[in-house]
Amino acid sequence: MIDVLKAIEGEMDTVGGPRPGQRVLVGVSGGGDSVCLLHGLHSLGVPVIAAHLDHGLRRSSLGDGRHVLRLAASLGVPAVAVRIEPGGLQGEAGSLEDRARRARYRFLASAARDCACRTIAVGHTQDDQAETVLMHLLRGSGTRGLRGMTPACGLEEVTGEAQDAELRLVRPLLGVPREATRAYCRQHRLAIRSDPTNAQTAFLRNRIRLELLPLLATYNPAVRRTLARTADILASDAQALESLLGLVMPELLGPPASNYVQVDREKLASLPPGVQRVILREILRDLSGEGAEVGFQAVERARASLRSDRRTSLPGEVEMLAEAGMIVFSRAGALRPTPVAYPQLEAQDEVRLQVPFRLRLANGWSFEAAEERMVKAPRDFRTDAKWETAFDAEAFGREVTLRAPRPGDRMTPFGAPGSKKLSDLFQEGKVPAAARAMWPIVCQSGSVAWLVGLRRAEVARVGAHTRRVLRLRLVAPDS
Repeated sequence: MIDVLKAIEGEMDTVGGPRPGQRVLVGVSGGGDSVCLLHGLHSLGVPVIAAHLDHGLRRSSLGDGRHVLRLAASLGVPAVAVRIEPGGLQGEAGSLEDRARRARYRFLASAARDCACRTIAVGHTQDDQAETVLMHLLRGSGTRGLRGMTPACGLEEVTGEAQDAELRLVRPLLGVPREATRAYCRQHRLAIRSDPTNAQTAFLRNRIRLELLPLLATYNPAVRRTLARTADILASDAQALESLLGLVMPELLGPPASNYVQVDREKLASLPPGVQRVILREILRDLSGEGAEVGFQAVERARASLRSDRRTSLPGEVEMLAEAGMIVFSRAGALRPTPVAYPQLEAQDEVRLQVPFRLRLANGWSFEAAEERMVKAPRDFRTDAKWETAFDAEAFGREVTLRAPRPGDRMTPFGAPGSKKLSDLFQEGKVPAAARAMWPIVCQSGSVAWLVGLRRAEVARVGAHTRRVLRLRLVAPDS
């Protein structure tokens, strides 16, 4: 039988346990695994605080809390216990298992901060690892999911909350079989509580524990240890992939942001499918929050949409949309800031201006107009320059109308055989969707004369008969 104390001590040394004198918050349900962990760490001289959350899902759970408090008192260690009122988890999304898990880690994070603990220890065992690997396998997970639980990680990887980055989660029993923790409790005469819901096969993890693993054990009696070893191997593979990802991602990602991710469309699409899957899974996982595992179907749907210009809804309330050569992934409904690299009107109202003028726009841009004598040959006038264009002043008139795009707007671009929608011209010009609503357009007699920075219309073109030229120019910030 495995020496549990040596296993705990070795794992704590491997993951880099707390510094001498620093206390460890131990999540204790009252079951054999967590009771074994609390007693084991205390026996090794680690200062511990017992933390118990009663989810309020059954009547007998009140006894679990009292049991944990008595155990802590018998060991002479501090304890904190909190109870969620019955029905308190009903308002959250996800399965009951997911809601209870989120509540548990929120409680542990809060208790750790209140008790000035930087390390949280939980009693996951080798059996829990095997169950986790099978759960992810059945759901169609990638390498990250099949590696199971890690011996140590930042708590934010589990909760998805940036504020939890300062806290560390450790699993000192991850290499210890459940039967060894039970034997430890018997050896030290530690009373443990049984959770009757662990026998309910309505929960997937319970069915795996009670039905699938015993069946697999008829093929391989050491199936739990084998699955845990497979998780260790895949964890190393995942670590290698993440290291490679750190080299690739800077070439793909746009500027960092909190609620959306921009990825270079062509570069991502040119990568091998396996690398695409790893990158997309990481993006979707980060945006989904709560350390969620992203299924195969979600990743494949994202891959299939890399060449699409339509908005695609993905699991985890994530959306993806092609914008200006980038694929933008964002939380559904999240507002993305307008890129400062593009000109924007400060209001959608139509503005009529008399030449000459200089108008201040948003983001430090400005728009100006001036009239001058015709001194160049017509061929020397560029009619489709980036931020500047010229019209026949007499044909255009002395009034310039500036406004934002409207639904259904069309124009006949210079040299084109017919009219085109402004939305199509924006797409061709790779203008981000977030910048289109307030993009400046110049109108003449109600028609679009210049989609600023993209295309100008045939109207009032400069020719041999032109005597005076109307110059319109957009001035970039700091120009």
